[in-house]
Amino acid sequence: MLALSSAQSVFASTEIAYDDGVGVTGLSSTYGAVRFTASTDSARLVQIKLYAWRAWPGPNTAYVTQSDHTTVITSFPLISIPAVGWYVMSVPGGGVLVPKEFFIAFTGPDWQIGADAAGSDRTYTGGSLATLAVWNVNDIMLRALVAESGGAVGGIVIPVNTFAVLAPWLAVIGLVGCIGTVVVVAKKRRQ
Repeated sequence: MLALSSAQSVFASTEIAYDDGVGVTGLSSTYGAVRFTASTDSARLVQIKLYAWRAWPGPNTAYVTQSDHTTVITSFPLISIPAVGWYVMSVPGGGVLVPKEFFIAFTGPDWQIGADAAGSDRTYTGGSLATLAVWNVNDIMLRALVAESGGAVGGIVIPVNTFAVLAPWLAVIGLVGCIGTVVVVAKKRRQ
């Protein structure tokens, strides 16, 4: 069955999704995961987005893994989910570099994530990271928000600390303003 894939620009990041956005059931297992493919050879995973089918207690853990779904790139605690709906969680440290193909997996004591009606080879479930297997009955409603690690396509990359980039230009503008003021004052004194 053909998996629905979408990539839409979300500020400076791109959302990668394989579900259709319409939850028809809740899926739970010891571990759940989605296999993602970035549009570039490497990217920075900055956030994860998921649809909770019901409230989850904590503690929950998210794993970002290599394409073998067992080599962990990073792991971090997930927030407890208070109600049904979409939740966006930031990856600590401003994100993590991931290869072109990577997994986001999660586990917790009693999670239940939304799943759509169509299955694909992107959703995995199992009792551990090592035993994850394709679950092609439904697509887990889990999404990745990535920023390309390469240069911008049709744009300019501005670091987070934009003041450091703009400071020299602000100094030049200030200097031009000062010179303009001196010239105006000098002209008035001559008159």
